[in-house]
Amino acid sequence: MVRITWTMSNASAASAILCSICLEHFRKDDRIYRTTCGHLFHLHCIQDCLLRSPECPECREKNVDIYKVFLNFDENEGERFAMNEVQAKLQICESKAEHLADQLNEAQNNFLQLQGQYTTAHVEINKLKDELSFCEDSEKNFMALQGQYTEVENEIRNLKERNTYLSLQVAAKSEKLQRIGDMKDFFSKGKSLLNLYKPITKDRKNHVQWYSIGGKCLGLNDSKFRFEALQS
Repeated sequence: MVRITWTMSNASAASAILCSICLEHFRKDDRIYRTTCGHLFHLHCIQDCLLRSPECPECREKNVDIYKVFLNFDENEGERFAMNEVQAKLQICESKAEHLADQLNEAQNNFLQLQGQYTTAHVEINKLKDELSFCEDSEKNFMALQGQYTEVENEIRNLKERNTYLSLQVAAKSEKLQRIGDMKDFFSKGKSLLNLYKPITKDRKNHVQWYSIGGKCLGLNDSKFRFEALQS
């Protein structure tokens, strides 16, 4: 095994040394190996690659051997590098946080917009429910009025039938009263004639008496004259 010692005191150089397999920077405690073609890798990274293929994963040189490499890092420079790396990661996190904050604000705005739409839709739904309830009440009232109309219509039909019946009864009664009136008139006229005939009958009796005593012709002529006058 060849021991090669490299001292890194330059920040740009330190920041440039990384494993091309895992793309992580080399650290003081890492087990670092190089290939015969000169490329640096972590031991576990290059071993995994050589198990799959004997070629260098960087330049594809065949049948490469590996050798351990010892790198001397400047501790202060390493700390600064670590700090820079942390700051870079912090900036990335802050950028992600800002992006997430923007997404959160957008989501909140969308939520408020949806909440407004929900409120509007809820109001519309309640309005439609009220209209539906009104329509149902109107339908019930219409059915009730229709029932009342049917009852009134039946009552009117019954009254018409009763009116027709009473009209027939009145006509029959009127005809009967007319016949009774005609009969009364007939009997009244007959009674009047009878009252007129009573004096004539009385006079006739007197004339008959006169006839019996010798006034026959005079009595008969007088009675005949009165009877003819009465008939006229």
